[in-house]
Amino acid sequence: MAGGGGDGDGEHIRPQEREDGWSVATRAGPGLHACQPSHPIPARPSSNTGHKPTQSVVLRRKKPRQISPHLPPFLGRRRPPTMDPVEEAPEVVMGAYGGPARRVESGASETMLLWGLGQPASHRPNAFARQGLPAFPIDACGRRISLHQQPSSFRGASGVTGAVVWDSAVVLAKFLEHAADGGLLPVRGARAVDLGAGCGLVSVVAALLGARVVATDLPDRVRLLRKNLEENVRGSARVAELVWGDEYELDPELLLWLDPEAEPPELVLGSDVVYIEEAVGDLLATLTRLAGPRTTVLLAGELRNDVVVECFLEAAMAEFEIGCIEQEQWHPDFRTNRVAIFILLKKKTPPPLPVESP
Repeated sequence: MAGGGGDGDGEHIRPQEREDGWSVATRAGPGLHACQPSHPIPARPSSNTGHKPTQSVVLRRKKPRQISPHLPPFLGRRRPPTMDPVEEAPEVVMGAYGGPARRVESGASETMLLWGLGQPASHRPNAFARQGLPAFPIDACGRRISLHQQPSSFRGASGVTGAVVWDSAVVLAKFLEHAADGGLLPVRGARAVDLGAGCGLVSVVAALLGARVVATDLPDRVRLLRKNLEENVRGSARVAELVWGDEYELDPELLLWLDPEAEPPELVLGSDVVYIEEAVGDLLATLTRLAGPRTTVLLAGELRNDVVVECFLEAAMAEFEIGCIEQEQWHPDFRTNRVAIFILLKKKTPPPLPVESP
């Protein structure tokens, strides 16, 4: 919009000051300015009956008035027009976690949100992990933890990802510590199953917080896991072999947790367990088998592939209610846009319909 003298086409703009700090410029003439509203406010007809010019009203912000430095900052300022508040995403409390979580409505919308706003690819990987070291050190639960790694196995042809620590494990472990210290997650005394435990960082922290942990992984990967647990928690956590899916037999150590007469575990934990589409079905079958109505599932994963994450979320919503725990709830020193934390609760089975007697 041009200044008060005109805009180059000969039209005249008559500014009028309003009480709310905005100026009203009334434009006369047959043309409408590009910045005008699509439905201009009609002006009062002209007293000249032979000519009724087309007019529109355009709001233009005045130059802010200079405020004396000797006045408090809130004096002398005029309040802008009231704007409608933006509706925030609904937050809920889910399971054993007492903090807020944003409800996941659909896999497509969630991945669009995570990738569109978070831009995970623009943030550097391994913000916390040190995968080239033979041992990964970290402070947690008031002590120094050191986990053996096998970088050569990770870089070799087999590509064993469980041989090194990943950022998602660090984020989830520190989230557990932060939530437990804040009284938002009752970890002490809870029974916990760690899926795909890898080097065992999440299992170690959960055990140090007082949980009774069973750390699980594939049969060829439990040797390193067992060594790290024995050195850092001294027998307070068990190790069990677990192959995801319905068709596999369960390790006797894990069967103790799945006794039909016993309650399911209070916590099921997992870091970087959502990584390829082919494993989604088996992972969900295992989660469904492990989780009960009072089980809280906490999964942290690095955001590498939006298709895989969307596939998992869409498939999981058939059996679970899902929420996303925002970074504001994480440990303040361990936050990254490359990782997301999801919380899952098994949906309640609706009661059977009563059978009508003939």
